[in-house]
This record gives sequence, C-alpha cells and structure tokens, in this order.
Amino acid sequence: MMRRLLGTLRAFFDARRGNVALIFGLTLVPLLGVVGLAVDFGGAASAKSRLDIALDAAALLATTYVSNAVSTGQSDAIVQAQAQATARFSAQAGTIAWTTVTSLTAAVTNSGGVSTAQVAYGATYQTSFGQMFGVPTITIKNSAASKLVVSLYADISVLSDVSSSMGIAATSADITKMIALTKGYKPAGVLPGNVNLGEGCAFGCHWTNTYDDYFKLAGRNGVTLRIDVLRSALGNLITSMDTLNTSKLFRLGLYTFNSTLATIYPLSADIPSASASLPKVTLGINDCSNNCPETYLANAMSGMANTVGKSGDGSSPATSRKYLFVISDGLVDQVTGNSRVIGPIDPAVCSVLKSNGVTIMVLYTPYLPLPTNGFYNAYVAPIQASISPSLQSCASSPALFYQAGDAAGINLALQQMLINATTSPGHSTK
Repeated sequence: MMRRLLGTLRAFFDARRGNVALIFGLTLVPLLGVVGLAVDFGGAASAKSRLDIALDAAALLATTYVSNAVSTGQSDAIVQAQAQATARFSAQAGTIAWTTVTSLTAAVTNSGGVSTAQVAYGATYQTSFGQMFGVPTITIKNSAASKLVVSLYADISVLSDVSSSMGIAATSADITKMIALTKGYKPAGVLPGNVNLGEGCAFGCHWTNTYDDYFKLAGRNGVTLRIDVLRSALGNLITSMDTLNTSKLFRLGLYTFNSTLATIYPLSADIPSASASLPKVTLGINDCSNNCPETYLANAMSGMANTVGKSGDGSSPATSRKYLFVISDGLVDQVTGNSRVIGPIDPAVCSVLKSNGVTIMVLYTPYLPLPTNGFYNAYVAPIQASISPSLQSCASSPALFYQAGDAAGINLALQQMLINATTSPGHSTK
C-alpha cells in the first residue's frame, strides 16, 4: 500500500502535462499589468504632446500680445498678456481626456522692443490599468520660452564728406575725360592761387559761382563726379527708408562737412521731404589762395556728437537708438596747432559718439589712382594703405565698415547700412 502511494506521488511530480497551464496562470496577471501600463504611458505621451502644443501657442500669444499692447500704450500690457497666455493654454488643455492641469505659470516681460514669455505647466494623467499596481496617475510637465524682437525706434544721421576730394571724377573713364577737358582750359575771372590752370586736372574743383570753373565744366560735359554718385545714392537711401518706415519708427537727418559742419536736413520723421534738400549735398566753394585745408573730420565728429546725443533702447521716440553713417575718403586735411596735417583719420575722434552708445557705420570711398595729379602723388599715394584701417577703427565694429568706389558699390553699401539700422532678427524658441 505504501509502495503504491509513493508511486502515485512520484508519478504526480514527474508529470509535465499541466505545467504550461500553471505557468500561464501564474504569469498572466503581471503580463496584463505590463500591457496595461504600456497603454497608460502611451496615453500620457499623447496627452503631453497635446499639452506641449497648447504650451507653445500660449507662449507665442503672450509675446505677440504684449508687443502690440505696449506699442499702443496699454498700461496693463504685461498683466493682460499673462492672462491671455493662461486662457489660451487652459482652453486647449481642457479638451484632453483623463488629464488634469495641476499648475500653470506665465511670466512676460517687455523691454527695448524685446518681448519674452516663459510659460510652464504641471499635469497628471489618470491611468486605467496602472491603478491595479499602485500607479494611479502619471506626472507630466514642461516649459516653453518665446522671444519676439521687433523693429525699434531709430534715428539715422548721415554725415557726408563734401570736401574737394569728392570732386574727383567718379570712374577711370570720367577721370580721363576730365583731364582732357581741363588741359589748357582757361576759365575767366579771379582765380584762387592754388588752382593750376591747364594742367589736366581730374578734380572738378569748385572755386566760384560767378564764372566757369572745373566743377561747372564737368557738369556741362557729362562728367560724373564722386559727389554726384553720393547724391544719387542718398536719394535711393531716402526712398528705401521711407518704404521701410511703415510703422513710423524712423527719423532721418542729413549733414555734410568740409572745413565746417553743415546741417542739410535736420533730423525728422518726414523722410520723403529730405529729397528736396539733396541739391545742397554739393562741393563747397574753395576760394582759398594758399595753404587750404578743408577736411576737418575731427571737428565734424565733435559737432555730430552734440547733434546726435545719447542712444536709447529704442522703445520710444524719446529713447530711440542712434546711428551715424559716415561717408568719406578718410583723408584728414586740417590745421593742427600751427601746422597743416594731411593724413588718415585719428579713430579717437569717434570715441565720444561711441561712449554715448551711438552705432557708427562707415562707408569708405577711396581715391582712384591719379598719377598725373601733384597733390595725389605728394600726399595721398604714400599713405593710402593706412587710410582704410584707421577709418575702419572709427566704425562700431569691423562688420559695420564698408568700402566702395563706384556708383553701384556706394548705393549697395548704403542700402546694407540702412538694413542693419532698421531691422532686427526675431525668433521664438521652445
């Protein structure tokens, strides 16, 4: 009997036919739990994706709203922008099933035309299967930042060199033509002592309004001078600036210098009217008879520092950002002490403007070679290589230094300078 009982037990334990069912029964519950949790986490991921879309929309709305509200003078712009962001997020989040928002913050700022928003949320997703395993909810959270930079109030002052060097013929062909016209030419009237008549001069020198001079000779014969190219490029600048000024954020002023600083068109928001002042951008009459310096760039920069004033953050007309465009061949010709000095600009003359926060952009219009001209050979050619580096140091950064000699180049450079002064990059990031 005992042997039979032991045999039965041994057979029971040796049997394998019921193991699959037993093992399956033992593993079914955790397997269902894993599958259930996978479903829950997939649902939570989908909910988070939708919450993040709502988050981005809220941050973008906040920056756009506060920027527009500030521009119209709304006193509670920031508070309302935060409320708008919160309402937008809540409206979208409220449609997401099994999801409860537990926290929501929206921080908005606006300064100097830059609007920022930082929006963050916390939420829980209610599980279906996870509750059986002690995971009733899944926590979700994220944050998004948005930054919007808009065009700022900007004052652009243009300082143009109108000394005699801007009377050089503009191209090699014009130089050749001008030399031929002046060779042997004997204008009438009393002439300054520093005019060498009949030498074959490439300069459209301007010494009288009573009689013909080289300046009028060039005009009558269709010779384009550098001053003509400059005047045309300034006209294009005015047109482009007026086109860009749809929001009425910009003002323009035109100034010239030779021996003195002159206001051609005082700083004004009426940009189109500046065109009427362009005929004043011309060579000054130089009737000096001996030792005649007339390029006082140091004095001009000092005067512009007083005229332009300090730069602001651009958030209002009273705190506009200040820009100075300097257009010159960079050759100083002035009396310092008791001596006449001809040479490159001293970059220190730009320091006061820079210390006032003014952004200086420089357009260098170099001399074309004038091998037949005595002044060029004696004073310009030996130092020409040092003019550009010194003038570049006057600019607020090397990237704001331009060089152009022909009409197309000068026009393009001024357009690029305008774009730099009137546009700012804007972006939104998560």
